[in-house]
Amino acid sequence: MAVVRIFDQDHPRALAPTAYRGNSYLVQQNIGTDSARWDASLTAFNALAAAEQTAWGDEAAALNIEETSLPYAGDPAISPGAALFAYARTLFRLGLYTAPGAPDGTNATAWAADIIS
Repeated sequence: MAVVRIFDQDHPRALAPTAYRGNSYLVQQNIGTDSARWDASLTAFNALAAAEQTAWGDEAAALNIEETSLPYAGDPAISPGAALFAYARTLFRLGLYTAPGAPDGTNATAWAADIIS
């Protein structure tokens, strides 16, 4: 994922318990216990209007984020836009990136620019 730039930042490592690497902590925070945070992010993404989902998808495509699937888990594939949206929610919740505001249907471009800039 292009958002790997955030893993080079000191702030995920600063938030992570010492037993975690910054990137594994970020993934754990994105998924949550029993996938609770992940499910909440997907629910919020699916509640966006179709045009808003498309905006997140367009930004994800521009960042070369690809569809994610885990065939062995039996879960449906995750669109690039949904993945970007979920990570943006996690970054915002952790206070790592706040300038674009809480991820919603209007700020996909601002989020993509802030994460990658």
